[in-house]
Amino acid sequence: MSKKVLVAYATKMGATATIAGAIGAELRAAGHQVDVHEIGAVLAVSEYDAVILGSAIYQSRWRPEAVHFLREHERQLRTRQVWLFQRADRSQPARGPACPAGRRTARRPDQGTAGQDLRR
Repeated sequence: MSKKVLVAYATKMGATATIAGAIGAELRAAGHQVDVHEIGAVLAVSEYDAVILGSAIYQSRWRPEAVHFLREHERQLRTRQVWLFQRADRSQPARGPACPAGRRTARRPDQGTAGQDLRR
């Protein structure tokens, strides 16, 4: 069954946007309706069955706008399938938990596709 999916992202230099676009393309290929947007362009998540949220890691933290998005939409996100992904610069080692919270994490295509997970 096809689902309507939001892939939202917070980026500093553009790499997270590229990853979000690739996730969106994989999900479209799996037959889902997908919208890919920078977090600032998303006003509501109510029209989506699932939400995939990604953030760049900067100074070992998620982008502030991504954390704000999670907090602002927390109630609606609790009633949907939610996956989180993050992109870190290899020159900055992660220290402690960089991801604020989440029920599931998106996998790389070679580890199974998100499209398969959304069929449940």
